[in-house]
Amino acid sequence: MRFSTILTRVAPLAAIVALPLGAQNTASSAVVGNGVNIAGESATERAPLFTSSAFVAPKSHYGFAVQAHGRSSSIEEGGVEVSASVSQTVVSGYYGVTDKITLGAFLPYDRANLKIEGAGALDMDEDASGMGEAGVFGRFGAYKSTSGNTRLAVLAGVQLPTAGGDFENDEAKASYGFGAALSHRLGRWSLHAAPEVSFIDQLDPTFNMNFAGVFAASPKMNVSVEALTVTGGAVSDVDGAEGQRDIDLGAGLRYRFGSRLALDGGFRYNVATKLEEGEEKPTTVGVLLGLNWQF
Repeated sequence: MRFSTILTRVAPLAAIVALPLGAQNTASSAVVGNGVNIAGESATERAPLFTSSAFVAPKSHYGFAVQAHGRSSSIEEGGVEVSASVSQTVVSGYYGVTDKITLGAFLPYDRANLKIEGAGALDMDEDASGMGEAGVFGRFGAYKSTSGNTRLAVLAGVQLPTAGGDFENDEAKASYGFGAALSHRLGRWSLHAAPEVSFIDQLDPTFNMNFAGVFAASPKMNVSVEALTVTGGAVSDVDGAEGQRDIDLGAGLRYRFGSRLALDGGFRYNVATKLEEGEEKPTTVGVLLGLNWQF
């Protein structure tokens, strides 16, 4: 059973906390796919950390990445305090089949925690961990302007029902994601927009629309600012369950050590979330750390 489903079934307050965490289930393919962005970077074109770009890997180039990302959320109402966190450590790799087609795969390890205090019999402090859903992804460079300043790519990914440990679910099915990315260079700035939709077992479709601006601060360092939105994703088999409508603001740094190694660090904070009348907004934050090799 997915951790977000567990939260929804535990208590009403837990459900409020669960919604901003639901995007974690779709985070793997989006974040690890950004390793491809690094291979597509140039002296002037730079890629964001959380948002997909239209960059593809050059033919026969390949790379590997280890990335840790997670989100935590907490809320207190009526003397009941609920906190939850979901995190993943992901190992991934990609290969440039042609100058327009890049294929990759990833394997995540998931960790989750739910803590409820002040709810009497519902008080709990539970941890869950295990292998997550492995996946494959692809990126097709559909368009590149004559000047090379504007690019468009088509994105696709599949996550397989391979989760184990506390996340094992014999009834789970494969999840699918589709999207596009538009990237445009404007001086030392690279601008990106990426709409994506995910179809996840036990959840309604989830829609993401992300925007990013990346500044080439130096030959070795990028600085990114990003706006990340997610809607939908309600738990399908829970009566009255509602989906997400969240907006996060993010910022990040990418620093290159030579031509093959890059280090990522990013932070995101939820500034708006869908709430019913009288509900308190949970405090939700996310972090990303990544190490990328390219060849």
